[in-house]
Amino acid sequence: MHDALAESSAEAQERLQAVIRLKERLHQEAEARNRERTQFMANAVHDLRQPVQAILAAMYPVSSALERGDREAVSQLLQLSHQATHFLQDQLTGMLEIARLESGRVQPDLAWIDLRKLAQDMISAFSAQAQSEGVRLSLNCPQMRAGPAAMHSS
Repeated sequence: MHDALAESSAEAQERLQAVIRLKERLHQEAEARNRERTQFMANAVHDLRQPVQAILAAMYPVSSALERGDREAVSQLLQLSHQATHFLQDQLTGMLEIARLESGRVQPDLAWIDLRKLAQDMISAFSAQAQSEGVRLSLNCPQMRAGPAAMHSS
């Protein structure tokens, strides 16, 4: 009986040690995720400051260009501000989507994508613009079966 009790105690001690190791590992992983999140936020703030600075840099000279009647300069500065504003909007939308995914409020919609069709669509959409720049777009990829079965073929 004493041996059985000692063996049971040893097993309980091993399980306790395993639980302690698991808790420590989970704690370390949580700390790593927090550091990654902090780094992400620092990078995001840095990336968001750039378009704001571009907008501010374009807006200050607009008033003097208006006073001079330099419509071309005003137009260029407003276009620069417009581009920076769209970039800023895209960045904020991306951050919001990441936050929604992390919170679990939105689940990713995983689906198979036909990359050949996507590439062909992109070539169709941009071939005229590319041609005007002297560039010819083409697609050269091996024939494969479409869909999930292609992933398992040998």
